[in-house]
Amino acid sequence: MTDRAKLAILDTSFSAIPLFEAIDPNKSEVFVVGSKRDDYLTKFQNIKYIEADYKDIELLRKIIRRFQIDFIIPGCND
Repeated sequence: MTDRAKLAILDTSFSAIPLFEAIDPNKSEVFVVGSKRDDYLTKFQNIKYIEADYKDIELLRKIIRRFQIDFIIPGCND
């Protein structure tokens, strides 16, 4: 079995659900990045939540390196 791609959705809100639903969980490990820990997508068991302000580019770079993120998916509201 090959490693699954690591995807980070830069949104945790309800409006990002279609982005998450378009991802095959057998082929990808999904992270969501946002500063609202009680937002909708932070509650899913098969999503890893990273609490951070994704508008902070340097912080986002550190997150990408630390978690070895392969792909970034921008959210719907920004």
